[in-house]
Amino acid sequence: MTMAAYAGVPPRCQLTFRELVITARERMDESWWHTAQLAAGVVNLFAKRYIPPREFHPFYTSANAASGKKSSGLSVKEFNEAIRTGSWRFQ
Repeated sequence: MTMAAYAGVPPRCQLTFRELVITARERMDESWWHTAQLAAGVVNLFAKRYIPPREFHPFYTSANAASGKKSSGLSVKEFNEAIRTGSWRFQ
């Protein structure tokens, strides 16, 4: 039932557990892209150069972009430190 909540489907839907996991992961990824787009829009108002939304997505890396794989990205501690110091990882 919890996985159905993460996936955003009714608890008694006729999906397999594998389908629920895939749906939940894709929903989380879509939510992060939405958040990354908003963050990039706000930061680009004041940035000296364009910063793409992928720089704000915690599961996206340029090394995995070609293969379509996702990585764990920054830890919460690393992300907070980058926000505090303003030291983003640009590639």
